[in-house]
Amino acid sequence: MNKQFEASRPVVRAMPWDGAHMSRELLLNREWLVTNGLGGYASGTVSGAVTRRYHGLLIAALPAPLGRIVMWSHVSEFLRFTDDDVVSLGVEERAGGQLDLKSADYLTEFRLEDGLPVWTYHVREVVVEKRVLLPHLQNTVHVSYQVISRGVPPRLELRPAFHFRHHEAPVDADLAAPYKLTAIDGRYEIAAARRKLPPLRMQLHGRESAFTIAPSKIPQVVYRIEQQRGYAYEGELWSPGFFRVDLTERSTATLVGSTEPWDSRTRTARASPSRRHPQSAPKFSGGVGFRGRPVCDHTRGTIRRGGARARRGRRSAHGHRGVSLVHRLGTRHDDQSGRSDFDYRALSRSGLYPSHIRALRPRRLNPQYVSRWREGREIQHRRRNALVLSRA
Repeated sequence: MNKQFEASRPVVRAMPWDGAHMSRELLLNREWLVTNGLGGYASGTVSGAVTRRYHGLLIAALPAPLGRIVMWSHVSEFLRFTDDDVVSLGVEERAGGQLDLKSADYLTEFRLEDGLPVWTYHVREVVVEKRVLLPHLQNTVHVSYQVISRGVPPRLELRPAFHFRHHEAPVDADLAAPYKLTAIDGRYEIAAARRKLPPLRMQLHGRESAFTIAPSKIPQVVYRIEQQRGYAYEGELWSPGFFRVDLTERSTATLVGSTEPWDSRTRTARASPSRRHPQSAPKFSGGVGFRGRPVCDHTRGTIRRGGARARRGRRSAHGHRGVSLVHRLGTRHDDQSGRSDFDYRALSRSGLYPSHIRALRPRRLNPQYVSRWREGREIQHRRRNALVLSRA
């Protein structure tokens, strides 16, 4: 019984923070990363500032030829206690050495729970926790806020900022404005001028939530790591307005951003578990596998084979080169005869080339084997993300 209890406890790696005795550079240098199993991810610094071109709350993995697109770059956070008492938790660095790092005065701890980042802020007499997670196999991000102490909860205001671009594109690329904002029954869609890009769908879940349209541009945003590397380091962001929600004790307010259809995003939000977090699927980086077996790197949208026999172009014992990809991305469904098979909807959404998808053949697999494989990959993913903090 004790072993089962220990196995159910989350793996936690914490970084306590004392702004009076610790260097604030640590908040800008240490980074976190969460993936979605499709090749998409969310990444940033502990402070919340964007310092790399790859940073953002949602870098979506879209089908070829789009690839990874930065759909949601940054969010500014404010706690409003009264009309004259507003506390900023956001971080911005502008040209000319203007660094707004007010969140360091209120941050008390940053930790990774099963690889998922958690911030703890102590403002006045209120303690607020912030979490970021990505549902499995969806280009969706959930940014949640919860008051975990007693006191008078404040009003939370969130101003998201965007610059739709490829994650490898320089930060000074054209903003591609104007963006189009559509609002229907508490659901908001932001569409770019490029028609090929899907709209970013946003919704705020919480008590007395609302959205205020107040478009503005954020100029001269500095990406300091790009500056150190000698690349373009000044960019521009655009914001359509700000969300607001009344925080309550022990309740959660969640801002959701997604490129998925509304129905699938809502279904995943309801079904997301609270402990095991299978939505943070493993991010494969490829490599040499067993001799003669295919190796899948679906974060890059390629299939390649490992081992000496593979380099000579021979087929594996499985009969075709795409079987490992089916293991990783196939979705099981049962027919009336009780047999299980796999479809390729996840493959078409993962950014693979059509020729690779056509090369895959339907293959019946043992559901028990697939279940064990997924559990093992979830454990590996949690261990990898737990090391992000130490590697930064």
